[in-house]
Amino acid sequence: MSKLERDYRTALLCYPRWWREARGEEALGVLLDSAEAAGRYRADPRDLLDLAVHGVLARDGGLAGRSAGGWISCAGRSASTRR
Repeated sequence: MSKLERDYRTALLCYPRWWREARGEEALGVLLDSAEAAGRYRADPRDLLDLAVHGVLARDGGLAGRSAGGWISCAGRSASTRR
């Protein structure tokens, strides 16, 4: 496992278990693909902070209405603007 993958997996632990079980691998794949497309081999600290904040919101029910597709769309858009 690369450091990039380990960092993203650690950040995704901020999300509740139910969310990780339903969407965690998909989210991880999008994060890794976006980083690879941007030529990054280390996690951007802003991405890690963003994941932590949204993980806490998900625990509090703040993301209950957001679909996996909406989350991935946001993640892809975010990663593509940080080159």
